This record gives sequence, C-alpha cells and structure tokens, in this order.
Amino acid sequence: DRQLIEDSNEQNMNNTTTISSNNQDSSGAPLQLTNNQKIETVETTSAGDSNSSLDCHAEGIGNKFKKIVFCKKPFTAGERKKTEKERKARQMRRLRKWLTPKNAVVALHELHGPGMSEFIIKTTGQETKAEIVINNIKYEATAANKTLAKAKASEQALRDMAIAEMAKAQQTETRTGEAATVCESIDYLADNVPMMHLASFALYKLFSEWQNEGFDVPAIKAPKPKAPSSTEVVQNSLAPKVPKTIADLPADAAQRHPTALLAYMRPQIPYEDRGFLGNDTESKIFVASITVDGTIFEGQGRSKKLARKAAASRACSELFGVVFDPCVLD
Repeated sequence: DRQLIEDSNEQNMNNTTTISSNNQDSSGAPLQLTNNQKIETVETTSAGDSNSSLDCHAEGIGNKFKKIVFCKKPFTAGERKKTEKERKARQMRRLRKWLTPKNAVVALHELHGPGMSEFIIKTTGQETKAEIVINNIKYEATAANKTLAKAKASEQALRDMAIAEMAKAQQTETRTGEAATVCESIDYLADNVPMMHLASFALYKLFSEWQNEGFDVPAIKAPKPKAPSSTEVVQNSLAPKVPKTIADLPADAAQRHPTALLAYMRPQIPYEDRGFLGNDTESKIFVASITVDGTIFEGQGRSKKLARKAAASRACSELFGVVFDPCVLD
C-alpha cells in the first residue's frame, strides 16, 4: 500500500511540471497573452486507483489541479461594425467641437495666446485704421468702422503666420533630402501649422459669403433650449417684445444721464462714431450718432463720450419729450 501511494504522488508531480513547462517559451520566459486570447480553467480529477479506501485516506490522491487552455476568440463581424461606428461617432463629435466658425480676431487671439498686443484704433473722418503688432511685425488695415478694420488686420496676421510655417516645412524637407518622406512633411505641418484655427476662420468666411448672398445660414452649435416651467412662460417667450413708451418713463427721468435713460428705454442700440471736425487738436470736435426707431440722432462734443451724450439727449427729447435738468447736460 505504501508503494502504491508513493507512485500516485510521483505521477501528480509529473503532471504539474508538464503544465508549468507549457506556459513558458524556449528561453524560460512566461508566455504573454494577446488581447483576443482568453484563458479558460478546467478542473479535472486525477485518475485514482480502483481502491476507494486509498482515495479517501491517502494524502495527494484525488486532489484537483487546473489545466490552462488557450482559446482565440476574435470579434465577430457585428462587433467590429459596432466598434467602428462608435469610433467614427466620437471623431465627428470632436471635429464638431473643434471646427466652430470663428472670425479672424477670435482665431488670432486663440492662436497667439494671452500675451497678444492690443489693437491701436485711429479714426480719420469717415475711415478707421486698426494697427496691431504680431511677432515684431506691424499689421494695419483701414475700413469703414472699427470692427471691419480689426478683422482685416487680424486676417493679414493669420495669413503671414500660416505661410511662414509652411515655408519652414518646405525648407526642412529640402535640407533632409530623400530622407524626408511625404508622411514626415505632413506630420510637420500638422504639428506646427495652426490648421484648426485656419479651418475655423475658413468656415466663418464661407458662411459670411453665403449670408451676403442672401442665404440664411444657421449656427453649427444650436443653443440648448431651456425647459419651460409652465405654458405661460412659453407663450410669453414667443410673444414679441413691446417697446417702452412715454408712460414707461421713470419718475426721475429728467435727472438721469441721457445715455443711461436711452439704454433703459431702448436697450442694446449701438452708437456710431463719425470721426471729428477740425484739424487742430485743441479745437477738435467729435461726432457720434445713434439710430432709434428708424430716426438718426447726431451729437457733437469735445470727446466721444460727450458726443454720444448729446446724441442720446436729442433722442430722448424728441421721442419721449424729456426735458433734462441743466446740471445733467453740463
């Protein structure tokens, strides 16, 4: 009986040694599993002797051991299609977030960063000049108003920055000769040329041209509508806003600043600076105007602020019959 027990233990040890050797390569290093491999564990019972009393009382007989089986289970066609669809959807969401139409001023600010210099605005008669220095280069543009002048100057800066980076990429390819491949040139352009900023500005210019041709171009990112609390809120939001009348004037209208009173009665109406009169700096008179209810009101003053105040005073007096106190107009 003792000899039979020793033979059974020796057989179990040989089986365990065989399993561990199968999990190593020729150099003795353990095998690495790939992503598509799955380890299945199968429990089996060692073959015992016909004598059941030996199986129950002998140590090591009847013990369970694990056999490792490698099974390749690749993705099915349906799983691959679903994974590819989800990957493309994520890419489209990222592109939709990155490729938002932006004008030249915004694109230049994002590209240059917070250290960008400020615009210098100069108004001469009916023309406005905008100047800005980018990378020690001064860009200037003249337009009918300040917004257009800043946009033209920013577009010039974006153009020069993009062309300069493309020229650097071409010089790098020329120096390396045949060693530089097409893929390396494309990688250099992708890393150094601000393609995302240029693409956003290109979309903005394209949509602006369509709008100038009379087409209604909706925004790419539509605003998320807020959930209304009741039916009355929806009806009030859809109803057109009624402009304020003389009955809505505040009690202290005569003591209020003209620009503040006009902003209360007709909010969000911009002023337009029309330049100045005279060539002498000391006797220069600025001119400003504002259009309210289809009527243009013009004012003059020793500064732009006083010119806007005079235009607002005329608008409030003619539209709402306000007679300001002398201390307010002084």
